[in-house]
Amino acid sequence: AGCARYGSARWAVRVTDSRRARGSRVGAGARACAHGPVDADAAVGVERRPRAGSLAARRYTPAGRYALNNDYDNRVLGGRLHLVPDARTTADFTLRSTDADYHFPTDGAGNVVDHDQHQVTRVLTLGLAAERRLSERVGLKLALASNAGNGGIEDGPDGPGDTVGVFAYHSRQDIVRRGADGRLSVWLGRRSTLTLGGAFEEQRAVASSSAESDFGPYGDTTDVSRQNWAGYAELASTIGGLDLTAGTRLDRNERFGDFVTWRGGASWALAPGGRVSGSAGPAGPWAA
Repeated sequence: AGCARYGSARWAVRVTDSRRARGSRVGAGARACAHGPVDADAAVGVERRPRAGSLAARRYTPAGRYALNNDYDNRVLGGRLHLVPDARTTADFTLRSTDADYHFPTDGAGNVVDHDQHQVTRVLTLGLAAERRLSERVGLKLALASNAGNGGIEDGPDGPGDTVGVFAYHSRQDIVRRGADGRLSVWLGRRSTLTLGGAFEEQRAVASSSAESDFGPYGDTTDVSRQNWAGYAELASTIGGLDLTAGTRLDRNERFGDFVTWRGGASWALAPGGRVSGSAGPAGPWAA
């Protein structure tokens, strides 16, 4: 990939390598661009069956349009690990981390006046997906996920004389979302599968802000959370060229109470390359 052009100067360097040895494969690559801001990434991957892993990182620091307090620094790290402990078990771990700092000088009216105002964002996402074949007819799947982010705006006084109006503002948000899903699949012959599962999800958001002004200091804090438990069942069958699906789900939500939903669907192969499909089901009583 090339680099975007800024002004009249641009250059890019990319290095890649891939090697095989003793049943293993190793690949690596790196790219760097120079045009004032930094734009660089690197990645490495290793495969030694039945295991494989990869790790990648990127940093991007484009310059802003204003000469005063206007730049962006974005750093991303991602990784994946694939494991096969035995012939019946697989597991995938994923990781993604984002760390960004954005400086901007404009006030609410768009005036370029602020020397130190900036916004920080940090997010860490983790995931696990595992599968175990218990027998020829029974399989088990487990998925775990976590997303945790925090950040806020920091805007202190621009100097000793900055004491008019709102001259300092600070905010912070912490948002966490975690979930788990486990399901058991039973193959009923060659054309039908019954799936039974359960899920749990937790969300929490804590936000605070404070300001200093010539009217005095003030601040506010919000702390909200909710949990959701669910159980579900689904039956999928194939009869000739007709695929049928029927399922139901019970949710117990901390904020919205208990409710049951269902769905049904059918798909018919009219001819090679052509299908007619339809589905029906009620919507949940909660807002997204």
